[in-house]
Amino acid sequence: MKDNDRRSRRIALVADSVMNPAPGAPDLLAAIAARDWGVIGLPPERLGRAGIRQWIAGVGDQVREFCRHGMTVVAVLDRHDETVVADLEQNLAEPPAVAVPIHAWSNGDVEQLCAFLDANATRLP
Repeated sequence: MKDNDRRSRRIALVADSVMNPAPGAPDLLAAIAARDWGVIGLPPERLGRAGIRQWIAGVGDQVREFCRHGMTVVAVLDRHDETVVADLEQNLAEPPAVAVPIHAWSNGDVEQLCAFLDANATRLP
């Protein structure tokens, strides 16, 4: 971990539709990176229930480890990804439960996303 890498203390769990936006959609990933957040991609809905659960299990393990080390973790979800959202919430509620602020966006509102990230950014030394 580099001392000058501010992302190393802030992680955003990001919906597949944010990672791979539709043509003409705002570049939310660029807004996340511009605010010095690292990114972990979440599975696409098309992966199916079993694949989503397996992917989310790995993400949940990572999130617990990040939180254990005092890192800030948020989730930027697409409210249309019902299976991903439900499985992520269920996994993070399992012991040891972790609370992750969630921004469930619609219509790609960059200003709302930036306000959410800024409100949840931990001050770094």
